[in-house]
Amino acid sequence: MESLPTELIRRIASLTPYPTIFSLSLVSHRLRLAVHDWQVYKAVIDNRIHQTVISDEPSAKNVSQVLDSLGIDVDKWARNPINSSLPTDLCAKYAYADYKCFTLLEKSFGADTDTKVLEDFARWGGVMASRGHPIIHLLGHTDIRHSFSIVPPAATATDVYIREFSLACYCMSGNRSQLHCDEGDPPNHYSNLSDLQPVSPLVHEILIRTWLKLQEKLWTHHHKRIFLMADVASRNQARRANYRTLQIEGTTLPRTKEAIDASYAISSNQSSNYTSEKLWSAINLHIFYVQVAGFLAYHYNKFITSPNRRFTGASDYFLGVDDGEPQDDEDYDPRQIKQTPSGFEIPFESFMKLPEPFGDPADFVWCHLEIMTSKEFLEDGEWMGFYTYREYNRFDPAMFGLKFKVVEPGEYEISRDDCTDDYDPNEWKTIDTENAEVVHITAAGEDGVGEFKLFGQILRNTGKFVFTKIYVRDHDGGKQKGPKWDWLGFMTPFGMVGMWGVHEAYCELWIWKESWYGDSDEKELANQLSNTL
Repeated sequence: MESLPTELIRRIASLTPYPTIFSLSLVSHRLRLAVHDWQVYKAVIDNRIHQTVISDEPSAKNVSQVLDSLGIDVDKWARNPINSSLPTDLCAKYAYADYKCFTLLEKSFGADTDTKVLEDFARWGGVMASRGHPIIHLLGHTDIRHSFSIVPPAATATDVYIREFSLACYCMSGNRSQLHCDEGDPPNHYSNLSDLQPVSPLVHEILIRTWLKLQEKLWTHHHKRIFLMADVASRNQARRANYRTLQIEGTTLPRTKEAIDASYAISSNQSSNYTSEKLWSAINLHIFYVQVAGFLAYHYNKFITSPNRRFTGASDYFLGVDDGEPQDDEDYDPRQIKQTPSGFEIPFESFMKLPEPFGDPADFVWCHLEIMTSKEFLEDGEWMGFYTYREYNRFDPAMFGLKFKVVEPGEYEISRDDCTDDYDPNEWKTIDTENAEVVHITAAGEDGVGEFKLFGQILRNTGKFVFTKIYVRDHDGGKQKGPKWDWLGFMTPFGMVGMWGVHEAYCELWIWKESWYGDSDEKELANQLSNTL
């Protein structure tokens, strides 16, 4: 074979599975120079001829045959980064990671193997999902889907975070036009969601209870801190401070795997007493909110595509519009009847400093924070999203046109004081400003209730955001202050995910960039509107 022309060797290699190419590269320097080529690796990925074995069909088949036998219809990897400018060694890593993605189809999870499988998956799974690889769909046909909220005792925080991120991509993707189908006729990519824990109402209640426990802990910690103060003036100042800004999560999201894993605590939904400080560490909360994003995406998309969709919520309460009349799509801004962006559409690689496949998986945990909490990213374009209620599967029309502005502290105070008469300059005194880089934010947007403004801070080292949402309405030729709500959450790769409410009445919220939608979604929306107008 070594005597063949280089181009012919490459042509032959491109029609073989990745392990064969790897073996050929070890035979001789001549063969390595021939097969270790970006075009070969790209062709191997596109051709999908890796050999794999699935449990119910023990004979080896190539990937395309396995996908056909399982009835899995997935597109080619549209955002494959391999090109002539990418280092060849890195091209080889992506080709190997592509091969590993399809070997998940033959993995069986068990008490003695699931931790090892997750550890291996963390080295390449998150990177591939964030680049829109078909692994997003394949996860629904592997045993990894069963373990969304079942964490192996030996699992590390790094491994769990990457698994939750990848599964969230899966939950917000799939055959989106068929999400409203009956239980007995699930869409192709969601054929296994009936046993996927994160989409059940029970998990919704667990997420809410988890959040309320955190709020209780924050409140208790805040008042204990006040009680221990000897100086009366300090006590009075602390009472006025906003307990939401207490950095119970720490002043930074750790950057090394050792530190990330050391700060992590596994929480059992049945037995946890929420006494461990680790349960509210930055990594635990990031894992929590990535889970929330996946849960919200699936149910919101199912709601939006339902032929019986009916918005309820704050608009009913404040405006009294729940008269039982049908709701027409033309009554809403097109963005308010739009599904969330899918895991394939969000351009993660544009704002995440992604590690290489098989690099340090800990780098994946925090690689979104630097860009996503920057002034340039926050102010670029408009944001949109939605909020939920304690009642399962209840939604208001989406928030849209949300434009952020990063301001100086003094400008922030003046802007906020224009809209609320209870601004307290001591509100943010609980932040450790020596160790936390604080970004002051103002914003304006619109939702089903009306126009609103946001004021608050983002702590760049952890990604935590603390906002106040205030409705502003026209009244007698001027502006009248309306209801206001607290926002508290974290910047995730999916956008800002958190909770809203007052006191203990908290529910989920999620906002993302309007620019994250792909062309296919825009065309689908246009077709939808043309059929309804």
